[in-house]
Amino acid sequence: MRFLNRPLIPDPGSRAVFSALSASLWLTLLCSPLAPQDSSSFKQRWRVGLSGRVNPTPAIGDFDPGAGFEVVSGAAGDGTRYMAVNAHGEDLWLYHTENSTASAPPAIGRDAVYGGSASGWMTHAIETNGKRRWRWEAPSHSLMHAPPAVSGDAVYHIDSAGTLYAVGLNGKRKWSTPATSDIAPAVIADDAGTDVIINTMAGVSRLRADGGKCVWTWGTSTSPVTTPAIAPVVQKCCRAGADKSASAITRVFAARGRELVCLNGRTGELLWRVALNAQAASSPAIGDIDGDGALDVVLGDASSVVCFDAATGRRRWEASAAGNAGVALADRRRGGRIEWGHLHGDAGRTGFYGATRGPLGVYATGGSKLTLIDGATGKILAAHTLPSRATSAPVVADLDGNGRLEVVLVSGSALLCLEDRAPGCTEVARAVAPKITPAPKDSGPVRNLLVLAQITHRGDWDPQLADHERMLEDLAARGEVAVARPRVPLALTSPRLHEYPFLYLTGHDDPALDEAEIAKLRTHLERGAFLFAESCCASREFDAGFRRLARKLFPKTPLASLRANHPIREGVTGARLESVTLDEREVLVYSPIDLGCSWGSGCDDGCVSLPQADARRLMVNLVRHAMGQ
Repeated sequence: MRFLNRPLIPDPGSRAVFSALSASLWLTLLCSPLAPQDSSSFKQRWRVGLSGRVNPTPAIGDFDPGAGFEVVSGAAGDGTRYMAVNAHGEDLWLYHTENSTASAPPAIGRDAVYGGSASGWMTHAIETNGKRRWRWEAPSHSLMHAPPAVSGDAVYHIDSAGTLYAVGLNGKRKWSTPATSDIAPAVIADDAGTDVIINTMAGVSRLRADGGKCVWTWGTSTSPVTTPAIAPVVQKCCRAGADKSASAITRVFAARGRELVCLNGRTGELLWRVALNAQAASSPAIGDIDGDGALDVVLGDASSVVCFDAATGRRRWEASAAGNAGVALADRRRGGRIEWGHLHGDAGRTGFYGATRGPLGVYATGGSKLTLIDGATGKILAAHTLPSRATSAPVVADLDGNGRLEVVLVSGSALLCLEDRAPGCTEVARAVAPKITPAPKDSGPVRNLLVLAQITHRGDWDPQLADHERMLEDLAARGEVAVARPRVPLALTSPRLHEYPFLYLTGHDDPALDEAEIAKLRTHLERGAFLFAESCCASREFDAGFRRLARKLFPKTPLASLRANHPIREGVTGARLESVTLDEREVLVYSPIDLGCSWGSGCDDGCVSLPQADARRLMVNLVRHAMGQ
């Protein structure tokens, strides 16, 4: 079960004709900041009526992989129901809150939908078939209209009286604490653990997930506006200007009054703050918006959408478009393929789109307009007039798998689905990993399909941004193997580990797997899986850490140089490869020099890596060999 959920919810309290023109002039006008209305840029696919009493931002999930995405929304029927519709707007189920207004924008966890109700002061957990799992009643009897956030073992919900509750996934209360705000929380996960971030009258705070104890608070006299956003900003990768000396810092971005602040997620230290033209009205969205390989942050107010460099706070562009109902990001060039972080849910409401290499399209709702902005330039590509005022942030996905993105939003008392037909949206059939039947316990790996499963770990497990996408595209173009995209970040503790026979591990730092993870990896490899590991930028820290890991995995079978005439080396020069062989089968191959950066645009600043042609050829050989074993 895979999910996508847009967390970018504003604070509930805030919220032509060109036939005579040449083609070149038409494009110039269309891409200008003052682009005229162009209703042909968005085609309405379907419309579903809502009560109009409340209009929460919808969420997108994938309850039935292979059948397209589903949309979940509150305010259905008489306003007391959550509903799910399929990619074509057809009803799947209605969940009745029993006379309580279904007011909270839903959050989709790994196997349930979570929402809240106003008059019934309830948090609801809903099965993906629409049946009730549990409901929990807040003792304060205050409204639960803010969206919840979900972590691995709890739902965090804040009521209108400003109390934050942590409810276990079994529906039992774990703890509560005063929050002096009713703005939705966000979940932060870094090397210090998984905790909760809140934006309150007292400031921005980090609270322990295991009891609510405050770790730090950054205070300011300005008022909180929207849910904070969270992302690891400093990527230790070989890009021009990248800081290789520092580890990735998980940063917290919070809109407060007429300013945006960026804090160190671990310490609460203020890293930068910038003034805004007006009070922010949307939660920040984070991604490589302009396509330079570094992350940016974008947010909207009543008259503009502004983009800043996430590392420095430098303003990149400003577009004259209302974004006070919300903003969303999407990769419009790749036929609706979606970054893993969205596909599997951002139920923690972090606002982080993921490591997809931009530029990205920026979709903004405000007033009666849906505006599409070019993330690379800040130019308005299309401005679409809605039937009524937009009252939700947009959510974006290729719902039906036809290769075009759809935008879902609430306009007036209706849930609308609009297809993006503006220039620049590439129409390519979406390649989503098919549902793989788990292999029997003693069988080999699934054959003839490459699903690149990238192991997540405590170091910077994803340093190459979107270079893996270029590698997968190259493999697919060669036609030698069926390739599922995008890649799959995979925790070794995942119950779905056995579904992925080809594993990939990289980074600059020691992976630092714990004993349980090592045991699961060893078992998986012994049962037929294959691991390819490479040291990004020939990092000494990763090299030392991986060699320790290899010794723990197979203490009786050390790493050894891969023989010179091995098929994996065919057509490749300069590769330094080592392997572990069990029963005449390579279970892992390791490169102490970089391949990943060379899959894409290459490395800067003297990084030790293979030439691009050799790196790509080596990956083809690895895949061919692993799948043929």
